[in-house]
Amino acid sequence: DYWGAFLGYRFAERARIPVVHTMHNRVDVGIEATVPFPRLALSALNAWRRAMLPGSDGGSDGWAYLRGLASGAAAVTAPSTHFARRLEEHGVAPVVDTIWNGIDDDALAGLAEPPNSGALIWVGRMSAEKRLIPFLESYAASGIKLPVDIVGSGFQRDEAERFVAARGLAGRVRFLGRLSYADTLARITAASALVQTSIGFESQGMTPFEAAQLGTPSIVSDGDIAGEMGGGIWRVPEADTEADRVAMLAETLRRAERDLTAGEIPIPSDRVRREFLQSSRTAAMIEVYERVLSR
Repeated sequence: DYWGAFLGYRFAERARIPVVHTMHNRVDVGIEATVPFPRLALSALNAWRRAMLPGSDGGSDGWAYLRGLASGAAAVTAPSTHFARRLEEHGVAPVVDTIWNGIDDDALAGLAEPPNSGALIWVGRMSAEKRLIPFLESYAASGIKLPVDIVGSGFQRDEAERFVAARGLAGRVRFLGRLSYADTLARITAASALVQTSIGFESQGMTPFEAAQLGTPSIVSDGDIAGEMGGGIWRVPEADTEADRVAMLAETLRRAERDLTAGEIPIPSDRVRREFLQSSRTAAMIEVYERVLSR
């Protein structure tokens, strides 16, 4: 949605070919979570967009930025139903096709069945919008005995490791760093459950879908993602403050541990396991391209 979009639109205009734009970025939430002065940053971003794409929509917030890009698109797609509906509600495009991302079929076929690790697994970039630190606070408060594997890296890693050491959790929380995609999928397959912690930021939230495809249930903090999963999850109740969100996640972790101990494991939906494959998503995208070209 930045240089790639500008280059694509400008090339398409010169070549006189239509654009299919896949939106995948909650620009408003992302800028607010990562930039000190988000309104100023969004104003500058929109000014840049208008300079790069003359004639695109005005406005200065994140939705205006996406509207300005999409004004040059023949079709717009999004990787989740909830994000597609938000794009429509904010006038980014009158109709947005929902086409999930998916696991590569060959990567899935080549995945061995690893032994169960008995761990919870958290996968992601270690930055504020992903809420790793609140997860660790919830884990410490929960008192559960399940170990935790953390996959990924980022600027909050040192802070996370200091927190784990200070709370005496080093024996139960393992930082695995960056892993290859195949190794990450294997770790998710081996885990008792995946923990998803970002709220309002993800335009899809890949990891719970990947876990569902692999048969692993998820503890899901984002209500939009939970609503799209169709099963196989423990849903964290919504809360108004960060302290309450930490408490709600801690209680959900306790509930998940009780259920896992009792063998009462939520089963991921057949739809996710059937449709979260790149082959089926490629077919869906080709339908969009054919519709655009038929005009």
